[in-house]
Amino acid sequence: MWSLSEPYQPHNSLVVLLLVMVGVVGTPTLALRGLWIGVTLLVRAGRVPAAVTWTAAVKSVALLVWAGAAGVYTWGVLYLAFTDDYGQSLECDAVAGEGRVVDYEPSFVPLRFGCRLDDGRTVDVIVPDHVNAWAFPLAGCALVLTLIVRARDNRSAKRGADGRRGAGSRRHPD
Repeated sequence: MWSLSEPYQPHNSLVVLLLVMVGVVGTPTLALRGLWIGVTLLVRAGRVPAAVTWTAAVKSVALLVWAGAAGVYTWGVLYLAFTDDYGQSLECDAVAGEGRVVDYEPSFVPLRFGCRLDDGRTVDVIVPDHVNAWAFPLAGCALVLTLIVRARDNRSAKRGADGRRGAGSRRHPD
């Protein structure tokens, strides 16, 4: 059993494996669901233009953006999954110089693997810089889009409960 107080502790292997499995399954699932809703909207728009709802279109985009965020994050986790202890040590020594690394600083949010040096600095290795630069802004955009869709759905449901039929109360692909 290890604790966080012990030096040279990498990311927890079980968590890395779980994130890889969820990401490998979840990313294409989100993407396909978003594409399915988008294609369904386009087909309906060709037949009956009024059948396309704004909420369903934003939901499709939100799912695709979530898929992008999950895919980029999973890509970064794969870098960790395929780098063993020896590889981590080599990466740290290559960047910092041999014998200067005193500890590892792993993190899942933001995703990084840091090498703490003897002068107190931390150098990030293994996980490419673009992972965090893309994953978290995409997740933020997807969260905003999801909240917009939820707020719109709640407003439509309240209108439907009052007996009035608004534009948002039509059946849409979800």
